[in-house]
Formats: sequence, structure tokens, C-alpha cells
Amino acid sequence: MQIPKLLTVLILMYANVTASFADPSHINAADPQPFELDISQAFTYDNNIFRLPSGAHPLIANGNEVTSGPRSDSVSTTAIAGRIDKNFSLQQVVADVKLLRNDYREYSHLNNTNRNGSLTWNWAVTRRWSGAISGLQSEALRNFADSGSTQRSLNTSRRYHADANYWWHPSWSAGVGAHKKTSRYSDVTSSSLEFDENSIEFKTTYRSSPANQIMVVGIKTDGSYPNRAAEFSDVFDSGYRQTSLQLQA
Repeated sequence: MQIPKLLTVLILMYANVTASFADPSHINAADPQPFELDISQAFTYDNNIFRLPSGAHPLIANGNEVTSGPRSDSVSTTAIAGRIDKNFSLQQVVADVKLLRNDYREYSHLNNTNRNGSLTWNWAVTRRWSGAISGLQSEALRNFADSGSTQRSLNTSRRYHADANYWWHPSWSAGVGAHKKTSRYSDVTSSSLEFDENSIEFKTTYRSSPANQIMVVGIKTDGSYPNRAAEFSDVFDSGYRQTSLQLQA
């Protein structure tokens, strides 16, 4: 049997705990539980943690010394996740929080805690007006195949969204929305990749049933890289603009 070049094996234990803190008489199988809690523990072995070419070993800086280390490492990942899903008349509020703790056995300088979460308000005013307001944060280590480095680089991405739709017919609506996205890194080396992005959208929606709809969406996006030096503008773009027309189902 041929062993893959990049081998990642998930071993040992996964635990899932779900709790509900509502009166069971008000919950049925078709409705989401108002509160859920998940706890998990995983152990992962990776035989090429830094995504190096065959035969190469990582060089690790330790003060004034640079030493060669092993290609592989094992990671302990502890996760705690919570979710709240609550309806208030025509309104729905959904909140998700997930904390991830990653501990490396060999390369402890890569240890990190990821704080991920989202909050969404699906609002409605009568049956004609509806929309959503949301915010999301996600954190993760930068891919070593992309960075070409053995240093820790933690990316924090945040997204914000708001839209409104007017249902002028039971099956048809027209809407407008706005988006904002930011990306930041914990290390100076990756700072030139940080960006800010703002978008506006106009859309028309056809809905044949509550679970089936199709949208035509026009989006205009403006983005910028705030940490790219002006003297390198002939090599790297400091911003971008994009206009697109999408069909979404």
C-alpha cells in the first residue's frame, strides 16, 4: 500500500455533548434546540508539518542559534463550541461560538488558540420586508505551503453583512445589501497580505417555496492592501475593484 506524501491521521477520541436548557414541552423534532454545547478532543499526527520538499528538514531559529528539527509533529486539539438559535415572532437570532486550542508536541512555538464565532439576526417587518444583519470572526494558522516559513502566523478574518429585501409579490423580491471584510495577521512578515474589502449588492429573488429560491445578484467590490508600500506599487497592487453578476440558488 502506498503511503500518501502528506499523511494526517486523526486518532483517539471524539466526544460530543449536546445540552438543551428549554422546557422540553416547547420543543419538537422539527424545531432547532435553543442551546447546544459541543466538546471535542482530537490528536493528529502530521509527517510533514511545514509542507517541505522530500528529504528537506525545517530550520528553527532559537535565539542566536538555528537548528534542524524533525519533519513530523503531533497536535492536540481541544474544541468547545456553543450555539444559540432562538425565534421571537418573525425574528430569529443565531449565535455560534467555537474555541480551539492547538498544542504541538515538538514545535511549541506554533501553539495557538483560535476564537471563532458568528452572530446573525434574521429580521422581518410584516411579511413584505425581511433581511439579515450578521458578523463573523474566524482565526487559523496560515498555511505553511503558502508562507514557506516555519514561523507562527495566525490569521484573523472578520466579515460583516447587512441586507434588506422587499417582497412585492409572494414569490418575488428586490433587495440591496452591504458587506465588509478584513484580514489581519499576527506576524510582521505577512502584513503585506492584509486587506480591507467593501461590497454593495443588488439582487432579485424568485422563491417557489420556502426551501427553494434563485437569485440574480450584481456585486461591486472595492478592496485595498493597507500595508503595501507605495514604492512597490509597480510590482504589487495596493488595491482592486471588481464587478460581477451572479446566479445563486
